[in-house]
Formats: sequence, structure tokens, C-alpha cells
Amino acid sequence: MGFLIAFVLPSWRSPWTMLRIGVREDHRRRGVGSSLLEELTAALRREAPDCADTCLSAWLPGPAAAGFAEHHGFRPSVTSG
Repeated sequence: MGFLIAFVLPSWRSPWTMLRIGVREDHRRRGVGSSLLEELTAALRREAPDCADTCLSAWLPGPAAAGFAEHHGFRPSVTSG
């Protein structure tokens, strides 16, 4: 029904996280992606409290991913032309 992949990566300033969430189309808008993100956020606070940034990645164009990201407070850092 869904998955989440997260990498905590080192940086000269402090570690940061890159994550990718996928939810099957027939299970979207049921809270699956939000629950995965909530669980990951709690795990990051426990396991990597010095993580400075979290980046959410998605294939573009991705209207569903863009809406999800915006709903959860993420903003674009790279856009396709």
C-alpha cells in the first residue's frame, strides 16, 4: 500500500535527510503517506536529533506529490523547466 525510504546524510554543517514516500494510487488520500511521514519524523527526532533539514523527493511533474509536500510544509527547491 505504501513505502518510505529515508537517508540521513552527512554535511559540513549538520546531517540532513532525504526521503521518498510512495503510496499506491488506490490508497491515496486515506492518510497513509501522512502516517508514514509522521512515523519517520518521530524516528528522526529519536535517532538523528542533530538533523538540520529534511528534503522530500519526487518525480516531476508530480501534482499529487506537490500537493502532499505543500500540505506538510515542504516547499520546492528545484523545479523542472
